[in-house]
Amino acid sequence: MIPNNLIIQVVPPRIWLPVMQLVWGVLTFCTSAVHTVEHIYAIRFFQGIAESSTFVGVHYILGAWYRPSELGKRSGIFTSSGLVGTLFSGVLQAAVYRGLNGHAGRAGWRWLFIIDGIITLPIALYGFIVFPDVPAITKAFYLSEDERRLAIKRLDSERVQVERVPLSWALAGRILSRWR
Repeated sequence: MIPNNLIIQVVPPRIWLPVMQLVWGVLTFCTSAVHTVEHIYAIRFFQGIAESSTFVGVHYILGAWYRPSELGKRSGIFTSSGLVGTLFSGVLQAAVYRGLNGHAGRAGWRWLFIIDGIITLPIALYGFIVFPDVPAITKAFYLSEDERRLAIKRLDSERVQVERVPLSWALAGRILSRWR
C-alpha cells in the first residue's frame, strides 16, 4: 500500500488505479495457464502489488471529494460493497466451476480465472473513462466547471492545509528512519 500511496501522488489516480486493475486482470488470465505452484506464487506476488492500490486509492479519492463528517458513511458503503461482492462471488464461482469443469479440455478452476479476467478488464477500461480523479485536477466529462469549483470550495473550509513535499531519496530516508 505504501508504494501505491507514493505513486498516486505522481501519477493521476484516474490513470494509476485503472492501470493497476488492468494488470490485475491480465495476471488473473495468466493464472489460468499455470503449471507449477511457483508460477502461482510469482503471479500472486504481482497481483498483490496491483490489488493493494485499490483500497488506499479509493480512500484517497473519497478523502478528496468528501468532508471528514461524510467520510465514515462513504467508506462504509465502499467496504460493504466489497463484502457483498465476496458474498455473491462464492455462489458464482461454484456455478462456473460446475458448469465449465472439463469444457474445452480445461479444468473448472482454470475457467474461474478466465471468467474473473473477463469480468475485470471491462471494469478497468470503464475506470479510464469515468474515474473522476481529485477535484483540483479532474477532467471528468460529467462534471461542469461550476461543479468542480464547488467540490474544491466545500472542502477548503474544513481541510487542514498540508505542505506537499516532492518525492525524493531524502524523503524516503526520513520516512524509513523513523520507528513509526
